[in-house]
Amino acid sequence: MKFVIIAAMQEELDTLTRFIPLVNKKVIKSSIYEYTIGDYDLERGIEVIIGISGVGRVASALLISNLNQTFNLTKDDYIINLGTAGGTSKVNVSDIVVGLNCLYGDVNLSVFESKYRYGQMSKCPLQFSGDERLVKLLKKSDFKLKYGDICTNESFMVDKEKCDKLISDHFSDLNIMAFDMESAAYAQSCMLMGNNFLAIRYISDVIGMENQDDVFEASISDADKMGLKISLYLLENI
Repeated sequence: MKFVIIAAMQEELDTLTRFIPLVNKKVIKSSIYEYTIGDYDLERGIEVIIGISGVGRVASALLISNLNQTFNLTKDDYIINLGTAGGTSKVNVSDIVVGLNCLYGDVNLSVFESKYRYGQMSKCPLQFSGDERLVKLLKKSDFKLKYGDICTNESFMVDKEKCDKLISDHFSDLNIMAFDMESAAYAQSCMLMGNNFLAIRYISDVIGMENQDDVFEASISDADKMGLKISLYLLENI
């Protein structure tokens, strides 16, 4: 089984990459990407692959495609996305949100009223569901996690009024806890490629808070450390 850990930025996986205990650990290059790979559990046949996509949706989709081509991922493998996200009023800085669903916040094909809802990509569901097995494992853990929906936009969200209006106008029936720039793109790409996927996001800042960008920068290392703990738990129990 291949257990793939991805993030948008190297800073979000620095601690994990350095300290995750892997046998035969090495770095390989494929196209524009570098992957850290190694065996986590030889007896159970668990191999870990760590990759960085870059920020945004195009970068996210390209990474998922390259992962599948390079490592021949199957339905028995898993991809988890660790990293940071901006929180809504439902969460606080340092909360961890498990993405039960991921969706787009700036897709609009609603001119086809009978076919698509705002946020729904062509020939896709409105929301991309997180992997049920991984969610069940996390719910058995001692981690204090929150479970909800993650909304992906092609911008760093800082305007609370704009975010609140987006939710009230289009997603009031959903449980949006966080905004980011990659999760739904990872999730859509994984759905198309047949990959098992789950996004787990550390709340680095709450949208609209004072000095939001500074709080975000200060939170990345904490997110990285928590990502290592969650990854080790999943690897031990999967």
